[in-house]
Amino acid sequence: MLPELDRKMTSEQKIFYQNEIALYKRAVNQQQQDANKVYSFHKPFTNGISKGKAHKQYEFGNKVGLITGGKKGKKIILVIQAFLDNPYDGHTIHHC
Repeated sequence: MLPELDRKMTSEQKIFYQNEIALYKRAVNQQQQDANKVYSFHKPFTNGISKGKAHKQYEFGNKVGLITGGKKGKKIILVIQAFLDNPYDGHTIHHC
């Protein structure tokens, strides 16, 4: 399908859609053991996160660090930090 799309597109269309086409090619050509796989075309920064649990081994998304304050039952988010890669949990504490 991608070769057919490449044949039918004008040079202007190829330039305009070059990022999307590169993403599609990366998704089509990825192998099972590859790092940095494409899990979503709409959100290409989405990662696969290994949970290590028997009933739910993997989740998809990104890690987020939160610092909250306030009294019991009335929490307020003070700081939030998104991690686009998949760092070890112990290494994310000092970032917030």
